[in-house]
Amino acid sequence: MQYRKSKKLDPVGNVLFKTLKKYGLFDKIKEQELFSGWEGVVGERVAAHAKPTFFKFGKLFVSVDNPTWLSELRFLKEKLKKQINEQLGADKVKDIVFKVK
Repeated sequence: MQYRKSKKLDPVGNVLFKTLKKYGLFDKIKEQELFSGWEGVVGERVAAHAKPTFFKFGKLFVSVDNPTWLSELRFLKEKLKKQINEQLGADKVKDIVFKVK
């Protein structure tokens, strides 16, 4: 049996990353990280009153527990968007839509 000299092998992590990117799954994983780590991104105080519900077409939809917090979060919208995009590592969130549940 003869062995061919192979090209340099990619580490498994690189192969996995490329595969996830190719099939659009990397972004979904980052979105899930945002949902599961919401409190770490927006802070305990905001997380106690607002929860992300879904993300679609660059819009993050967030459920808020009362109208007072809805008003407060509208003032914080740009700051929150910046923090969230930093967490995602890309400018994915173009808008945040707050709605009282």
